[in-house]
Amino acid sequence: MPAIIFVFLVILLQRANTNLIQSINPLFVKYILGRNLFYVGAATAAYAASTLAVRYLVSIRIKPRDISRFVIVGLLLFAAAITGYFFSQNYAEFLIFVVISGFATAVIMPFLLSLVHLVSDKAVIEKNLTVYSLMLSLALVFGPLLGSALLSALSIRYIYIMLCLFALSAFFFAIKIHIKAKGAINLRLEEAHAAG
Repeated sequence: MPAIIFVFLVILLQRANTNLIQSINPLFVKYILGRNLFYVGAATAAYAASTLAVRYLVSIRIKPRDISRFVIVGLLLFAAAITGYFFSQNYAEFLIFVVISGFATAVIMPFLLSLVHLVSDKAVIEKNLTVYSLMLSLALVFGPLLGSALLSALSIRYIYIMLCLFALSAFFFAIKIHIKAKGAINLRLEEAHAAG
C-alpha cells in the first residue's frame, strides 16, 4: 500500500483515540477514582497544558527529516500512557499518565499534517489534504459512537485496553510510513531545499 494510506490510518486511529481519552478520563476520575469535579477539571487542564507546552517548546524545533521518527516515538509513549491509565490506582498516578499522554499527543498530531505533505505526490496534495480533513471529521463521529458502545459493554477501566490496541495499531502503521516513505521524504526535502 502507498505510504499515504498508512498516514490516513494513523490520523483516524490517533484522532479517535485522543477524542475517546478526553471523554473517558473524566469518567475514570469521577467514578473509578471517586474524585469530585474539581479533580476532573484539573486532569483535563493538565492534559491541555502538557499538550500546549510540548507543542511550543519541543514540536516547533523538530526538523522535517525527523518527523516520522517522532511520530513513532509519540505513538509508543501514547500507548504506554494508556496502559498506565488502566493500572492507575490513585489520582497522582493517573495525573502522571495524563501529562505523558498530553506530551505524546503534542508530538504526534502536528506532524501528521506534515506527513501528508511529505509523502504525497505534488499532483495529489490538495486531494490528500481533503482526505486528511475527512479523517479528522470521521474520527470526531467515530470516537464518541465507539465510546458509547464500549461503555455499554465494558467497565470504564477496561476501555483503556481497547484504546491501547488502537494506539499500538497506529504505532505499527507509523513504522510502515517510516520504512516506505523515508526515501520520498528525503527527496521532497532536497527538492524544497534546492528550490529555496
